[in-house]
Amino acid sequence: MESGASRLTRTASKALTLHGCEKSGVGQHFRTHFKERDIDNKLITFRGHRFNHLFYAAGATYHHLNDVIDFIESWADPNNLLKSISFDVRGKAFSSGIRALGIIDKLIAGPFWRIIETSKNILDLNPTLCHLQKNLQELSVDASPLLAGELVFEGVEVHRDSIFDSLLKDTDDPVSEMYTQMALELCAGGILLTLERQVKDQFPGVKFYEPSLGIKSMVFLLPTANTCSERDFAQLDMLVKA
Repeated sequence: MESGASRLTRTASKALTLHGCEKSGVGQHFRTHFKERDIDNKLITFRGHRFNHLFYAAGATYHHLNDVIDFIESWADPNNLLKSISFDVRGKAFSSGIRALGIIDKLIAGPFWRIIETSKNILDLNPTLCHLQKNLQELSVDASPLLAGELVFEGVEVHRDSIFDSLLKDTDDPVSEMYTQMALELCAGGILLTLERQVKDQFPGVKFYEPSLGIKSMVFLLPTANTCSERDFAQLDMLVKA
C-alpha cells in the first residue's frame, strides 16, 4: 500500500512536470505559472530517474507546497488528479511526510550516495555502513538531530539550496514538527531494517568486515552501485511510456 506522502510526491510529479501524465498533466501551465512569478521550479519528472527520486521529489514538492496550492486554486475546474493533489497538500500528515523524505535526501541519502560514488571498492564502504547503522539506530528513536540539520556524514558535501532551507525551516507549528519527527523516526527504522538485511555480511564480526587481501582482490572490479542497471531500466521505462 502506498503512503500518503509517496502518493503526493508521485501525483505532483505526474501532474506538474513536462513529462508527466499525458491525460491529466498540466506541466506546461505549471511552468508558465512559475515563469510569470519568477519562481525557480524544482520539480522533476519520474521518468528516467533513479530509485532515490522519491526523496528528492518529496523535498521539492514540500518546497513548493504553497505554490502548488496557489496554482491549483487558479483553476476554475481542476481535473481529478489536481483535486487529489489539492486535498493531499493540505494534510499535515502528508506534508510532514514529504518534508521528512526531503530531509532524508539532504542529510542521509544524498551524502551516502556521494560516498558510494567515490569509493573504489564495495568493501571500502564497511566503515561507512557501520557508521550509518549506528546513526540510524539512534535516529529511529530520536530524530530531532535531523530536524535541527545535524550532519550524518561529517565532511561529505550536503547540497544546501533553497529546498534545504525550506525543509529545515521551523514551521512554528508544534503538530507539524511532531509529525515530521515521527515520520523521520519511522523512515530511519525502515532504512535500518533494509540496511541490516542487505549488507549483513559487512558488519563487525561477520566474514566481510575485515576482508583478506585475497577477498579484496576478488571483488576489486565489483561496482559499488548498480547505476548502470538503473540507467538501463530508466531508459526502458521511457521507451515503454513513450
